[in-house]
Amino acid sequence: MSSESQEDHPRAKVDDDLVRYARDLRERHGLTFKQVAEVVDQPYETVRKWLRYTRRPFLKRIPPK
Repeated sequence: MSSESQEDHPRAKVDDDLVRYARDLRERHGLTFKQVAEVVDQPYETVRKWLRYTRRPFLKRIPPK
């Protein structure tokens, strides 16, 4: 398994691109955690962990525009 991705992890339910998209919505577009969760159709707590980088911290931060 690569240290850059966990998509191939047997318990992974979403791909890294969805996590990157969720972070982009928060960091570049200023959506709230709740709004991001609704857009990506994932539980609020899951999205909160992605956006706080407690889950999938290996994905690089999105550079500011």
